[in-house]
Amino acid sequence: FDAVWGKDSGELIARVGQGSDVSLGFLNLEKSGFPLTSILRDFRLKNVSMFFSPSGKKGKLVFVEKPFPSSPSRMWELNLDTFSFSLLSSLEKGVVIRQSPDRMVALKFAAPDTFLVLDKNFDEAVPSLLLTLPQKCGFSGGDIYCFEPQENVFVDEGSYDDYLKQRVLTTDTLITFGTDDPGFDVVFASGGGGVPAIDGLMPVASRGNIYFVNRYDNYLYAFQ
Repeated sequence: FDAVWGKDSGELIARVGQGSDVSLGFLNLEKSGFPLTSILRDFRLKNVSMFFSPSGKKGKLVFVEKPFPSSPSRMWELNLDTFSFSLLSSLEKGVVIRQSPDRMVALKFAAPDTFLVLDKNFDEAVPSLLLTLPQKCGFSGGDIYCFEPQENVFVDEGSYDDYLKQRVLTTDTLITFGTDDPGFDVVFASGGGGVPAIDGLMPVASRGNIYFVNRYDNYLYAFQ
């Protein structure tokens, strides 16, 4: 079972089934028993992440093959208004996407050196001057916070896999930028000036603090 929210909190879009018998459909959470309305029967995409785009009347689904450093990650789009299914990309390797909570912005990494800010249609929205991973970023209103490694550790084909398996730790600078502005501001640089080395994940700005996880010890920290 794998699902994403649809247009509102009363609807889930889910992959349901076991083995080769998998269907894709709408789950109505406002009706008893959560009835499933089928979108696609015999849904055969495997090892994919699923994202919802609030584009059009019913929206779109984007499917991304989970990243492998040595092979391309294909991306598909399913238009829920027309039920047309199309291939968006099949050439990029190691694709990772993270979507903002309101699903109006997404961040995309493709190995070895591509980092993009996408709009709700998964088109490039802001030219990016950064090179980092989506999981090292977070969203706060119209702002994005990202931990960017001070050294370019994502230059080799297998570097993303090494990072996930913690064979590589980074020393990061935390930066922030707007979703409609290609410029950015530095919040702090770690590894000097009294700030310890930080390999940061998932920064969140709340009540004047920035919360994040440091991979060096996996503790939760707050920056004031």
